[in-house]
Formats: sequence, structure tokens, C-alpha cells
Amino acid sequence: MNSRDLEGFVSDVVYMCADRRVCVSATGWLCLAPASTAEGGRLVFFHGGLTPFVVREQEGGEEGSSCGMLLGPCYVHGFSQKDVRGTATVDIILR
Repeated sequence: MNSRDLEGFVSDVVYMCADRRVCVSATGWLCLAPASTAEGGRLVFFHGGLTPFVVREQEGGEEGSSCGMLLGPCYVHGFSQKDVRGTATVDIILR
């Protein structure tokens, strides 16, 4: 790898990590999530989708229901669809 390749790689990493934070899920997955993600946020895997999203639960839903704010997509290192089959959400714990 020459210095030009290395500079390009570093530039890409900085761009991809802008407005992101590293966190760890309750099950130990290493995640790169939106910067506004906080402890108690949830990873949501929408039916048919391949990308998990972070959702923050909020007050204000009708009685007996819940609502949330979609914060954005989340990279989960080592993630595959079979890891979450039958699971609706995964708690996120920031470290």
C-alpha cells in the first residue's frame, strides 16, 4: 500500500465515521451508530430489510402504545439476518 492509498483510506474512514459513535449492544455486538444514540436506544430490524436502525423510545404515544424517534442506520460488526431471526429489538449499551 502506498501513501496515496493510505491517505484515501483514512479520508474515507473519517467521512464514514462523521456524526457517528461506537457502542456495544447488550449482546456484545460492536456498533457504529448515529451520534445521537444513547443508552437505552434500540436496534430495530425492519421486516425484509438488511440494515438495522437505531430508534429512541419517546413519551407521547396513545395509552397502551409506544412511539419512537428514528435516529438512523447503524453498522453492526459481524451482523447477519440469522442473528436476529425471531428477535424484534436489541437493547444498546454505550461504553
